[in-house]
Amino acid sequence: MEETDLLIVGGGPAGLAAALAASTSGVASVTVLDRRAEWGRPVRCAEFAPSALTRCIGVAPEAIAQRIERIEFLSQGKPLGRLKAPGFVLHRDVFEADLADRADICGVRTALRARIIRIEGSSAWARTPDGVREWRFRYLIGADGPSSIVRASCFGAPMTCAGAIQWTLPAGPAAPRQAEVHLAPEYGAGYAWLFPKLGFVHVGAAVHGARRPQLKALLQDFVWERIAEGRIAAGPMIRRTGGVVPVCGGVWPPTNGNALLCGDAAGHVHPLLGAGIISAISCGQMAGAAVAKALRSGNRKYVDDYARQAQDFYGAYWKRG
Repeated sequence: MEETDLLIVGGGPAGLAAALAASTSGVASVTVLDRRAEWGRPVRCAEFAPSALTRCIGVAPEAIAQRIERIEFLSQGKPLGRLKAPGFVLHRDVFEADLADRADICGVRTALRARIIRIEGSSAWARTPDGVREWRFRYLIGADGPSSIVRASCFGAPMTCAGAIQWTLPAGPAAPRQAEVHLAPEYGAGYAWLFPKLGFVHVGAAVHGARRPQLKALLQDFVWERIAEGRIAAGPMIRRTGGVVPVCGGVWPPTNGNALLCGDAAGHVHPLLGAGIISAISCGQMAGAAVAKALRSGNRKYVDDYARQAQDFYGAYWKRG
């Protein structure tokens, strides 16, 4: 059995940001468990982040693939409006690996290939390459994605999600230079997107409810239309990925006893745009700092303060989505 002041399940942006915030705020022992074999892979993300991310946590230059100035909105292929949104398309795996390196320098203990199988009281068990290991913790942060075992075990809160598929394809001669979000009746409350990345384009779609079985066919139609326009080139697929995107506007409250949620596990994603990197990072930082205050003072009221802080900062943003 291993003991830690703070156990973080999930080593994506939210979990690593929480670990960095907690360790630099004086938490003596912080442990991050992630079920993946390497940081940031596989990439399940359109990889766009606003430029404010550099002020929030810092972004290594090598993690930036392409600069973006705005998001274009289109309805059935026709311009609908635009949003000034300076930012960049990341190399998400490089970005996460850098965060993990920074956490290691701060003394955070990490374990890859560690899949949580049970949480009971103040203990968690994970299946690892060395067998099943137990961790005892004083506080627990769930940053383990939309299918969070921490949320299921400690909150029991269901979360509405859209199904999503993304393909990375070669850019065509008329490839977009800005990010695009496409709306259409066939997507219902969902959407499709194009995000340029160097000589490639992330193209995807997200729908929910009764439309989820049609998702692949909807994306295929969208891709063929963009190929006909010259925005995507007909060529070998570089990468395909899929998953779910929270569209609930957030789990409330994201705290229960000594457990906290952040990132996709808490539904901290814009329901319309699917944007979640910067809210995952900043809410992870809030959660890590709150645990540090609770441990220093012996008063868990600081954990509840995290819930109010996250809602004050992002609540209206999620609600509008």
